[in-house]
Amino acid sequence: MAKFTCLQLAEKCFHPVQIGLTRDFNLKEAEKMLRKHIIWRKEMQLDSFLTDYKPPEVLKKYFCYNFLCFDKEGGVVRYLDYGQTDIAGLWNSAKKIDVFKYVVLCLERDFEALKQHNKKIGKLAYQITYIDNFSNLTFANATHMKNIETLLYYIKIYLDNYPERIKRVIIINGKLCLMYI
Repeated sequence: MAKFTCLQLAEKCFHPVQIGLTRDFNLKEAEKMLRKHIIWRKEMQLDSFLTDYKPPEVLKKYFCYNFLCFDKEGGVVRYLDYGQTDIAGLWNSAKKIDVFKYVVLCLERDFEALKQHNKKIGKLAYQITYIDNFSNLTFANATHMKNIETLLYYIKIYLDNYPERIKRVIIINGKLCLMYI
């Protein structure tokens, strides 16, 4: 495992309390999590990701993952329109890794926007509100195995590497998806 100085660890962590909260302030667990996160960032080359990565055109056009605004506390609000997304067409047009990288790119842009907005308003906000619209989501798309596996993988990566970032999730027209939870 790579060795990091305390300064390097602190520079990489956007908000150190998040890691502590996630691990109930158990310092050994928090340090272990932070080290894994830094290694993951290096593997994904996230330090240059915002400037170097160019997502496929199909994702920019047809993947409905939009920044809306900042909420009253300064957090990002993001709108995801799952029901209008042609998921089968997306899988036929883009690789799983490209979709993953595009989602990570959007997350990193959100965190960069949060940093800039925090400087502007003089507050520390680090959480994101997601508004998920499931209108017109078909049963076939909701139960497609590749969609479920990919979603679970993304959730695991998100929780492992972006702890305590979700402020709230608002579900619109979620009757079909909530019926099976």
